Amino acid sequence: MIKNLSLLFFTSILLVSGQTLWKVSTSKFNDQITNKIQLLYYLATSKYFISGCICYIIATALWIYILSQFEFSVIYPVFVGVCIISSILVGSIFFHETENLASKICGSAIIIIGIYIITRK
Repeated sequence: MIKNLSLLFFTSILLVSGQTLWKVSTSKFNDQITNKIQLLYYLATSKYFISGCICYIIATALWIYILSQFEFSVIYPVFVGVCIISSILVGSIFFHETENLASKICGSAIIIIGIYIITRK
């Protein structure tokens, strides 16, 4: 059980890492990208975008395995909750997104309580 939960947390972190890498890659856009062909070329050659895609592929494979190990009605809310809390941390730490931070902390606490309630037996 602990091994599978560790895998769930790792998968969540991979997913949020992929999103973070995509955010970094899009923040590197410059004014010279004016059409879709340039955008596609930029993304196809961006190490951040490609790394984000790799994170997503691995996370998807792990998620499929996790789905086979747990009840969907339990594991999905836990997975989404962990992703939300992780994304709030990443946004605050790496992107300095501090607007409504108190609300985000309160919301995270509610999510943690919800995860506890859902997973207790």
